[in-house]
Amino acid sequence: MQKKIIEWLSEESKRIEKVQHAVEKDLRHLPKGGIEVNKVRNKYYQYYLVVKESEKTKRIYLSKKKHTVIADLIQRAYEERLLRVLNRRNKAMVKLKKELIDTDPYSVFQNETEGRKAYIRPMFVPESQYIENWYKEMSGNQNTFPMEYTYATLKGEKVRSKSEKMIADNYYLKGIPYVYEPSLKLKDGRNLYPDFAVLNVSDRKTYYHEHFGMMDDPAYRAAAVEKMRDYNKSGFWLGEVMLYTFEGRDIPFEQEEMDRIIEHFLAKET
Repeated sequence: MQKKIIEWLSEESKRIEKVQHAVEKDLRHLPKGGIEVNKVRNKYYQYYLVVKESEKTKRIYLSKKKHTVIADLIQRAYEERLLRVLNRRNKAMVKLKKELIDTDPYSVFQNETEGRKAYIRPMFVPESQYIENWYKEMSGNQNTFPMEYTYATLKGEKVRSKSEKMIADNYYLKGIPYVYEPSLKLKDGRNLYPDFAVLNVSDRKTYYHEHFGMMDDPAYRAAAVEKMRDYNKSGFWLGEVMLYTFEGRDIPFEQEEMDRIIEHFLAKET
């Protein structure tokens, strides 16, 4: 969460600086001087150019014929106020960003010596430690159904299909922690074995990815729908816990779809 906030602060600061430059450039082309606006008898407005001469302030009436000058002066007043607000906001964001970095609770444990770390139960677990713990708790290769064919992944494990190899290699190359065929217990006590468990490191959230690879086969398709319904009955909803991809003879595996899934649900912050 802190990384997201810092990233947002950085992007917002860049956006504000861009607007600041645009405002400063615009102000150079607007007429100098202030403007005073008075409402007369609650019916119409009168406009006065306000000019400071030494220690005196001079007010010059502007008729309706001077509407271009009036518009420029009001725009100038608006942009000057906007620039002051943007300057304050940008300074506040820079300060907040620095404070967030300086008060990172994860750094407290990370900055301890190895001798001390061995005896500490960290309340803010560093990312590397969290991933290590996740792998210990999330056992893979739980499906005991025999593999008819095997395909070696870049991680060095064996999977059941070419598409599963492509998916596993996608996760591996993008640095997303995953295990192949974990066990997931349903409410009725049965265990199902999704193709993958994957970890969103930033949110520290586990998703389960099922790839349905023979959707052109009627019997396989019916079994796939029944499996999705089983997940739903146990509260493992699509997009909340489950991720699905599909394939068939006329439905090829799409790398673009895989990229979108990773970007939306699993992308690690930088």
